[in-house]
Amino acid sequence: MTADLDRMRTDDDAWDAFVGGTDTDFPLQMSAWATAKAPYGWSSARVVADGGSGPIGGQLLMRSLGPGPFAMGYAPRGPVATVFDQASLDAWTTAVREFASSRRLTHVTADPGLEGEAHHPLFAEAGWEPADVVQLTSTQVIDLSLTEEELWHDVYKSSRRYANGARKKGCYVEEVGEEAMEVFYEILAETATRSGFIPRAIEAYADVYRAFAADGNARILIGYLPDGTPVSSKMIVTSGGRMSQLYGGLTEAGGKARSGHLFEWEAILRTKAAGATIFDMWGRSTKGIAHFKAGFGGRVVEYGGTFDLVVNAPVRSLYQRGRRAWVRIARRRSGLDPETPVAPASTGD
Repeated sequence: MTADLDRMRTDDDAWDAFVGGTDTDFPLQMSAWATAKAPYGWSSARVVADGGSGPIGGQLLMRSLGPGPFAMGYAPRGPVATVFDQASLDAWTTAVREFASSRRLTHVTADPGLEGEAHHPLFAEAGWEPADVVQLTSTQVIDLSLTEEELWHDVYKSSRRYANGARKKGCYVEEVGEEAMEVFYEILAETATRSGFIPRAIEAYADVYRAFAADGNARILIGYLPDGTPVSSKMIVTSGGRMSQLYGGLTEAGGKARSGHLFEWEAILRTKAAGATIFDMWGRSTKGIAHFKAGFGGRVVEYGGTFDLVVNAPVRSLYQRGRRAWVRIARRRSGLDPETPVAPASTGD
């Protein structure tokens, strides 16, 4: 076990294989995510432990809190475990506390990809505190083990009608590479303005694409109107058997043409053809988005909580106040409601 844990700490392939072999195979715990975040002041390390019934670990992203020696740690959609129980979480918590002390981390935030709230007592018993939400708290997932006929049957009648109508009109989808990043970003930025979130710079999305595409785990889909006008963009990444639609957008013209239903259906078919077992539509942040995604069947998944392991309470308190102020200022500058609790980025990073 010790040799296996050492490999998971230092070898990207070993770590990714571990994450991909669990039920919580989220892209934010893959080594590619740490690679994508590195240009923006985030360093990374993997903290792993023997949970008794198997390994448990989390890839931590760390960033300085400003002038001075302190930093914070964050395990997005972590920890990941073969068996998630009190013994495994206690073992990981001990390892995290020791690591945090050695790196002068004021706190470590975790928001595991576990459904519901059954694990809340485990975190409380291990010494974790409830924390501010970072990631989106729910999503729509589709079981791709179903046949294409079964998947189509689960799609709402109205969504099937719109998808068929867009196909008959001549709307179509193409898979493209990084050469289409500007087109992808223009559509995403228009969607952001209309939907009330703040997009990052284009290079941040390009870095995510490059990091996952290096191992063939990223694809960009662009949807077009019959005249060739691009109106839809999606970035989909692979982690284990899960393919996640991390980013996506639809222009106002695409919405008026009801083309989004065809483009979403094509994304489902293409992820199934690629061998995925789960299509994660990545969030249900507004009523409109939730209704649209529900139209393609699957099920709603509610994630249960964000937690902090506090090492330095006074400095962590200052960080929390500063982060909340930053969110309000960033939203106000973008003309958005400054009091909304939603972080100004779709992946909370």
